[in-house]
Amino acid sequence: MASQVPLVRPDESWRAVGAAVRDDGLAVVAGHPSHWPEGARRLALTAAGAALRRPPGALELGRAPGGRPYLRGHPELEVSLGHTRGLLVAAVSARGRVGVDVEPAGRGVYGTPLVAEMTTPYERSALAALPEEERNAALVRLWTRKEAYTKALGVGLRLPFTAFGLVRGPAGYGPRGPDGRPVDPSERDRWRFGTDPDVAGCVVSWAVRQLANVSYEESSSSCGAPESTCWCSRWRRGDGSTPSSSRSAARNCWNVSSARHGWPER
Repeated sequence: MASQVPLVRPDESWRAVGAAVRDDGLAVVAGHPSHWPEGARRLALTAAGAALRRPPGALELGRAPGGRPYLRGHPELEVSLGHTRGLLVAAVSARGRVGVDVEPAGRGVYGTPLVAEMTTPYERSALAALPEEERNAALVRLWTRKEAYTKALGVGLRLPFTAFGLVRGPAGYGPRGPDGRPVDPSERDRWRFGTDPDVAGCVVSWAVRQLANVSYEESSSSCGAPESTCWCSRWRRGDGSTPSSSRSAARNCWNVSSARHGWPER
């Protein structure tokens, strides 16, 4: 990938990203710009600008108390940023609060002191029950989901990862107490998580605290955006209708799950 993020481009790619946000509720994009954090801000502003049909230079990111980024003057959209060596990610959501995180897929963390810092006893038991060769990859996925969750909450690393768990249930992943017990169902059921385990050698996860009266069908797509990757998710209104463009906004969308199967780990 090139070292610069493509900004305003009059092609189908960024139009598809914009349509994903407007009609499908969520877009997560990744690229390889040269500098953090400016590159990620440009990536987020480009995606938000595509959704709002405005040039990214006309938009501005601010920081809420606690550091959570937001789009000035556009409370209808939520944004989140993340980075690791060589890869930046940005999420733009019309569903509600969003968080995104990225880590190298091959990062060795299982068996190190980090395990005790980022997991609950229940999660450690679940990891230990996996075949040995799967534990590290599962921990990296869990780590990125927890990072995304705390970013969506707006608390970041101020919330210890040992204070909550993320456990897979019939409707997908949801927050749990340290002992693995469910939290308040009204809060638990509002969260949706997604993970892509291989984006240029990295794991990318996102978390959305969805708006009330909206259900979602998860899909993942590569929209063909130059030097970037986009994941788009369809949403269904409270009346059961689906926006007419949700199946055609991104030409290369491929469905990976549906609402009846939750948002399974990939």
